[in-house]
Amino acid sequence: MPRTKQFSHSQTAGKKLIELTPNRKGSVYKPAATLSQTKKRVPGNKALAEVKKYQRSTALLVRLAAFKRIVRHCMGSIEQGQELRFQKAAFLTLQSAYEAFMTDVLEDACRLTVHAKRKTLFRADIQLTYKIKYKYDLIPSMTE
Repeated sequence: MPRTKQFSHSQTAGKKLIELTPNRKGSVYKPAATLSQTKKRVPGNKALAEVKKYQRSTALLVRLAAFKRIVRHCMGSIEQGQELRFQKAAFLTLQSAYEAFMTDVLEDACRLTVHAKRKTLFRADIQLTYKIKYKYDLIPSMTE
């Protein structure tokens, strides 16, 4: 069997080997200049970066046009036959109150998820949070 050169993995770890001119004993190998290695992608880093981005920002998360459409639909079903008009400040106030409420509910639902030793937020977590915190509220549709 022909002899082959064997290299220690610790000496050449992460380095590209280049071949120099062969001599009597065989080829001489030398580690090349260390190439920039790409960082290993860790699962969940992108999600954590997104969470940090939204925590730093003060902008509203729900788009204003979609929120206006939902509010007009809800108010249209209450006041039938009358066209209601809203000021822009009223929409912004409603939207900021809605987002504060939903943030509060979802934070508590995430705590329930962690307490249950899970990583997935389920609908039941949100419903349980709503039942515990808003037990005497007049809107029963959230818990159904």
